[in-house]
Amino acid sequence: MTTKKLFLKTRVKTVSVALAALLGMQVLTVGGVFADEAAPDTVIYVDDDAKGQGDGSFENPFATIEEARDAIRLMKENESVSGGVTVYIREGIYTQTETLTFDRELGDNGSAEHPVTYKAYNGETVIVEGGKLLDNSSFSAPAEGDKLAARIKDETARAKVLTYDLSGINIDLTSKNLALFFGGKRAVEARYPNEKAKNEGDPERYIIGFVDQTPGHDGSQYECDSATKTYYDKSEIVKTWDPDSVIGVKVLGNFEIDWSSSEGTIKAYDRETNRVTLKTSSYMNAYSSRYYYSNIIEEMDAVGEYYIDQESKTLYFYAPDDYENMTIMFSSCKDNVIMANVDFYTFDGLTVEGGLNNNITMTGNDNTICNSVIRCAHTAVTVKGYSEDKQEDLAEYNRVELSGYRNVIYNNEIYSTGGTAVQLHGGNMRKLISSDSVIDNNHIHDFGEVSRVYNGAIYLSGNGFLVSHNDIHTGPHTSFSCVASDVIIEYNHIHNVCYEAGDAGAIYVGGWSTNNCVYRYNLMSDIVNNLSPYYTPNGFYCDDGGSGKTFINNICINIDGQAIAFGGGRDNICTDNIIINSGMGYDQRGYYPGTGANAGWTLVTRFDVTDATGNLGLLWGDLLPHDTEAWGRVETYPAYASRAWAFRFPWTMLLKTTNVVDLEDNYVSYAFGTTKVRNNVFCTRGTAMNISNNTERLGIFRDNYNYSSVSDIGFVDYEGGNYNIREDSKIYHDIPGFKTFNADLIGRLDVE
Repeated sequence: MTTKKLFLKTRVKTVSVALAALLGMQVLTVGGVFADEAAPDTVIYVDDDAKGQGDGSFENPFATIEEARDAIRLMKENESVSGGVTVYIREGIYTQTETLTFDRELGDNGSAEHPVTYKAYNGETVIVEGGKLLDNSSFSAPAEGDKLAARIKDETARAKVLTYDLSGINIDLTSKNLALFFGGKRAVEARYPNEKAKNEGDPERYIIGFVDQTPGHDGSQYECDSATKTYYDKSEIVKTWDPDSVIGVKVLGNFEIDWSSSEGTIKAYDRETNRVTLKTSSYMNAYSSRYYYSNIIEEMDAVGEYYIDQESKTLYFYAPDDYENMTIMFSSCKDNVIMANVDFYTFDGLTVEGGLNNNITMTGNDNTICNSVIRCAHTAVTVKGYSEDKQEDLAEYNRVELSGYRNVIYNNEIYSTGGTAVQLHGGNMRKLISSDSVIDNNHIHDFGEVSRVYNGAIYLSGNGFLVSHNDIHTGPHTSFSCVASDVIIEYNHIHNVCYEAGDAGAIYVGGWSTNNCVYRYNLMSDIVNNLSPYYTPNGFYCDDGGSGKTFINNICINIDGQAIAFGGGRDNICTDNIIINSGMGYDQRGYYPGTGANAGWTLVTRFDVTDATGNLGLLWGDLLPHDTEAWGRVETYPAYASRAWAFRFPWTMLLKTTNVVDLEDNYVSYAFGTTKVRNNVFCTRGTAMNISNNTERLGIFRDNYNYSSVSDIGFVDYEGGNYNIREDSKIYHDIPGFKTFNADLIGRLDVE
């Protein structure tokens, strides 16, 4: 694609306008990157090489970020701040043994008149280090006669493994999220089998044991007793380990279904029968279950693997040959590296790493994280809201719905996270108040490295977001989950995700309690599951009767399952998409009356005020509190308990019956919607449109065209990645009115 340039303030204003236009809002002028601000009146400098008592000047800077923070507090207390404040941080490593905290209650809050910025000086490398850095010179070969090292089966690894004494390092070696990183990558606890290269096509990459109920297989090999959590270890690998080390070995994988991962430990092992008993709440009795073993020193056979001996507090590490030149660290800082409970703050150009939980958590409004590298933690960024009257909100809604507003995550690289990379909460779904928050122009990759299902690149909750121009890739499950209304997802390139998933989508937008979400101008490519022949991931997955979604002008290439899959639902728009080597599916979970397994998934069942037993309808369960006396009392909550929903989505007000059976005579008024699936272009040898019976009652399905060759579609340069459509394309003849867009704008934009 062509080179694309972008100016920060212009771009963020543009996306804010786009979001406002969709939601019918006024454009807000706020602090941070949204507003054209004058140069800050106060400038403070920080340099970790500073000596003595600094005053924050360029010539005599503070030595720590905390000193700068405390100086700003004093200035505010003395009312000596006029205008904004910028703290320039010079190159260096700023180690945080405890969370770096900014708190409005302690005087740290910014405002529209006094925004606060912490920024790397002149593009210098500033690392806010929440991990424990290891001294590379302190690694050594195992002592002669080291019994643990002798148990390593691989001769090469045994000869190269290094040890490190952790007894003098103040870290909790038993912490659940403890992780070792080297060169910005996550090290792996010694395991069997090894994790091979992602998407290399080896279906056995992750699999030791199947619990396979497919006819024709020998059930004896796969026998599993769910009651006792016992299974047959067909690999017989457990027999090769020291008997004293077997108990407590981690067993991880998909024990039941491909969209729910679990973790257990070995409780017992019978060497004669080769049966393993787990201490876990999960069970392995669904077909195609798979698992792997972790934290076994015998299996240390790959560069980057490690093992910690808790008794001697010794690290065993199969280090790369050039480890001396690498940063090697343990995540250490509890909870967060940076915790900012403030408004009108900007963190610009920082590298933040090493949090046991989050690297950065921001609670407030009008905050910005930009031009930064955020890596090597369990969760990279969490942004949520703050309300002084949140207790009132709690009393009304039984949960904090009032969340952050006008927060921006812009132009960052975010990677190597154990769980979700970015969590953004904002707005108010119940009242349909937009957060006007933005995730734009980021490179997010290598996420969900530990918690491998439903821990994607981005998670949204609330109302009113824009996610645009991001490059998202390399994650085992979904890249994007949304429990929010009034969302625009546009111009993103999402690829090479969902490669360990079934019944899932690269973008998962399921649920009954969200509406008015627009997915447009995105490129979705290479969504392929190479682990198992039994499951195929989707591209966009509108699951569980999801309604009120719009998919327009997306390009989907090489999707194992459906490029766009609808799990029932109504009022969905799907037009002008181009789908290559995949198809589209629409099942009948939205049809009433449902039968068999579909009976509980119909929209009428989900939206009904009460079911036949008098319980509150399931959609109501998504929106209303679960632990108050009012739960189940319909009279307490008229439809959606919100005039906003009644005004925006009046069809929901029809659902006032007290018994689902009573709806049969009024089927059309309840089930018929405005779904429109038309003007979509396919190039597939399979079935382009997989439309279930009865779904035609939900709307219009027509004017979709399947070409026999990609060349017929008329891309400018398909092989070269230019997905613009030529003016002489057959599409314009075959589908009059087909709309196109500027595909050069997909993905990240260059920043000046």
